[in-house]
Amino acid sequence: MSAILTQTEVPAATLHLRGVDPNENKETEPTSRRVANIEEDPNYKYKHLLPVYLPTSYPPLVPFEHTDPGSRALSHKNPRAFLANATRLVNLTPQIGTEVDGVQLQGLSDEAKDQLALFVAQRGVVAFRNQLDFIDAGTEAYKEWGRYFGR
Repeated sequence: MSAILTQTEVPAATLHLRGVDPNENKETEPTSRRVANIEEDPNYKYKHLLPVYLPTSYPPLVPFEHTDPGSRALSHKNPRAFLANATRLVNLTPQIGTEVDGVQLQGLSDEAKDQLALFVAQRGVVAFRNQLDFIDAGTEAYKEWGRYFGR
């Protein structure tokens, strides 16, 4: 016999909400207040990367031709060559998710970016650790990076 639990039947100890300390059962500092403190800190180096809401309207989408960069990597003799310098490679699950250490995204060649696109298509989610060079590259570099993979 199996039991089906509804949300109200789940033990309270398994439900955790942001801003609530489950051990003390009292409210902690809300996430929004912590983010506001970062925004007010004049020394916070990555303030320009914090999310903002800018209400705007965009022109209607128009069709365009796109070639998936990952498809170019299929013809490469080693489609995972860009991972040769990785110091750590951990598959988070057998099918989805990989954590990579030791590969610097900022220094990838176009061929390596194609291989990266194929790898992401195969693994679904890929996290690259220790990317300070990439983070410090600036907004224009982010845009250029994104243009390589799409429009």
